[in-house]
Amino acid sequence: MLRQVVDLLEIIRGKLRGHLYFIFSTEGVPLQVTANDRVIDGVLHSENTETDLFYAKGLMAAAHYLGDSALLATTDEFFRSVVLDALGDLLLNDRQPMDHKNHVMPVAGRITRGPKMLALGGIATGITLNLGQEY
Repeated sequence: MLRQVVDLLEIIRGKLRGHLYFIFSTEGVPLQVTANDRVIDGVLHSENTETDLFYAKGLMAAAHYLGDSALLATTDEFFRSVVLDALGDLLLNDRQPMDHKNHVMPVAGRITRGPKMLALGGIATGITLNLGQEY
């Protein structure tokens, strides 16, 4: 099952310019929730997203578990780029409101520490797997 999920998500990530988004259709189209709770097609971005952070750290663990050294090397590179963006407060916030009574949206000028905290699990995985001194 793990191999199937990884392969499916990697196909979708390939269609989405190397990124994943908080929500997307079964065809892999990024989706966006509007202020009036309509789900519409979203926009493809070239920037790393907060969802990329969740995905990259999980993908790193999955690649290790599967014994897929090629995927682990690719994922290590992907994860490092996402973490560097998190450290520089450059991650695209792609969260979408899921509760129509609580539309949590990004606030201009607010710097969140959330992505840095989320990166800790992936960084610990990199250390455990001896992926490099940078970890």
